[in-house]
Amino acid sequence: MPLPQSAPALSTLPVEILYRILIYLDTETILLSVRYVAKTFYLISNSFNHYHIDFSALSKRNFDIICRLIYPENVVSIILSDEDTTPGQIDLFLTRFRIHYFPHLRSLTFRSIDWTDLHGILTDIFPCSLISFSIHSQGKQSKSTLCLLSQRLNQSNLQSFSLNTYAHQIEGIFKNITESSLTHLTVGTITFNEYQIILRYCPQLRTLRIDDCWISDTDRCFPTKSYRQLTSLTLQDTNRSIEQLEHFLSLSPSIIELKIINSLSTPNSLIDGSKWKMLIKAKLLSLRLFHFVFYQVHLRIYQCDADVEVLIQPFRSSFWLEDKQWFVKCQSIKSLHKVKLFTVPFPSTSYEYNCDPDPILLSTTPRKFNHSTIMKHVRCLSINLSEIKTKLNLRKEDFFFANVTELKLSIRGEWPTDSTHFISMLINVSQLQDLSFQSDFNQKTAANVVDSLTKFIQRISHLRSLSVLPLDINGQYHVDMANLSSIVPLSVEHLTLKIEKLEHMILLIKNLDHLSSVSFNYPHDRKIITDEMIEWLSNSGRDFSHLEREYSLHFWLNYHRCSHFGNPDH
Repeated sequence: MPLPQSAPALSTLPVEILYRILIYLDTETILLSVRYVAKTFYLISNSFNHYHIDFSALSKRNFDIICRLIYPENVVSIILSDEDTTPGQIDLFLTRFRIHYFPHLRSLTFRSIDWTDLHGILTDIFPCSLISFSIHSQGKQSKSTLCLLSQRLNQSNLQSFSLNTYAHQIEGIFKNITESSLTHLTVGTITFNEYQIILRYCPQLRTLRIDDCWISDTDRCFPTKSYRQLTSLTLQDTNRSIEQLEHFLSLSPSIIELKIINSLSTPNSLIDGSKWKMLIKAKLLSLRLFHFVFYQVHLRIYQCDADVEVLIQPFRSSFWLEDKQWFVKCQSIKSLHKVKLFTVPFPSTSYEYNCDPDPILLSTTPRKFNHSTIMKHVRCLSINLSEIKTKLNLRKEDFFFANVTELKLSIRGEWPTDSTHFISMLINVSQLQDLSFQSDFNQKTAANVVDSLTKFIQRISHLRSLSVLPLDINGQYHVDMANLSSIVPLSVEHLTLKIEKLEHMILLIKNLDHLSSVSFNYPHDRKIITDEMIEWLSNSGRDFSHLEREYSLHFWLNYHRCSHFGNPDH
């Protein structure tokens, strides 16, 4: 019987196939692992010309290595960030590279970039091969930079553009654009006039995401022209009424997918199934997908199902259940005097869980929709533990957020009994990666809270980011820094804390030398001499970059300079 032939070695495959394999690997894996398996892979990693580099996900050590190894002509996508986990990264990158060094760059993203730094970058970016450009800026936006951005956009062939804007800024950006090639646009708050400008000068636009649109009574007095290019529209935090939204939506009758997230503090109620039915039949005949989260404030407390049934009843009609098959769930939040109505699955990645002991929950969903299915998109869960007044009767199959990786807890006073068990019924604690915790840390309960928090953290095996802050950054903070540093596990890479003294910063960095980044927040009335901290860190032999913002100091840390880094090509 002939022996079976062994499978060919991976290194013997044609180069074209290996390139296709590398497309599915991240840059770290290719340059720091695959590259050193064999000489073939070493050579292929140098010639591979489809690198998508997310620098925001790198440690400072790997950032330095990849900057030394990468060939700019092989890079097609770059993400740079000055967020808390990588402060100072953008400036550090730009001291080594100019954007025009990357001739085949197709996508560029800046996160938390200072607006004053953006002006110089814009002079270097265009003209180039970019088709996607995303900016999330910090600081006051200047007219000169907005004007330069407008000029650069007019010279480009961008298909996707994202910028956090305020009302009246879009008009300035688009004033020099005769006809844009944009197909996807994400901006902040706009005015109704700016919405018309966007539709007028972006004839190829298919997808638009905004926070909100200001619509005045005057705007509704004049006839408007409709534009048929837009197929997907998202309002992420709107305060508009149904009547205002009807006028707004009438400009885009070809929308196929619509998503509306109502602001938590809105005075306008959008919970009216009958009005939405009439609006959709009159204005949005092409609409196939409708996702929403609506809130309504009420003066009286809804005591029984019948009170809430009045709100959900219009959504039980054949239009919603049979024609469109859009199902909703309605919850009365007694403690907040609010009702929350949303389509299922819940259309946002963030969810605030309200601990009403006797909630009123009504739904139009079929039986196949259990709670974990309804909440399958939720990644970040917020819980106010102070709301737990009595023992809640939870059934795991009904209240499980299966995909949560980020948890935000707040508490005033003592840590409630059984709350750790309560949290474990809501989520799979072992898969948490980010934990944010806020408390009043008053003198009587601080020890109890820190002890309970310590026990809870011990249940999380893969925690990467930990934030422990007071509810009031200017309030009293009855926490011993040495004890607080002892609760941080070795798995944590980023830490955020309130600091009142320079020596506390030094103590924490000495005790927690495994951290990749750390953010120190301090009271508004407390003067921290940050230069002394930066000088101490430099003298200690640490390699780092930093950013100072108002009332906070952020460090991105490497190992000690005296540590052996090794030759990455050895």
